[in-house]
Amino acid sequence: MHPIILIALLAVAQASPAVSVSLDRGWYSPGESVVIHIHASGGHSTASLLWLYIDGPDGRNLYFTDLPFRSQKLNWTIPVDAAEGTYTVT
Repeated sequence: MHPIILIALLAVAQASPAVSVSLDRGWYSPGESVVIHIHASGGHSTASLLWLYIDGPDGRNLYFTDLPFRSQKLNWTIPVDAAEGTYTVT
């Protein structure tokens, strides 16, 4: 077997998954529910997980969960005492 074929086969076997995240809107008020759409595609094993983080305006983590690797929808309610600013969903 030629090394280049082995490298190509390894590249296919190691193809990384693609994940994108979108929200139902761009502007929310404290206490409102956010619908997070997660689209997962590409190669993965049955043991793969997605990690979802929501960070507040100060950069501190407010929410974390691990999810099965698949496209899905998640609801998160903004705390009623949430600080004003930009929150990041990763």
